[in-house]
Amino acid sequence: MLLLKVVHSQAHGPDVVELVEDVTRAAREPIPAPAGRASHRAK
Repeated sequence: MLLLKVVHSQAHGPDVVELVEDVTRAAREPIPAPAGRASHRAK
């Protein structure tokens, strides 16, 4: 998964976007469980 930034919205082709970062690894990792957080559910 790539994070791209639009650098020239009126252009066409490869000059339109710029590669910011490859976020493939972070996107596939599970979301960590919140630590030490109190529940907001009513009892």
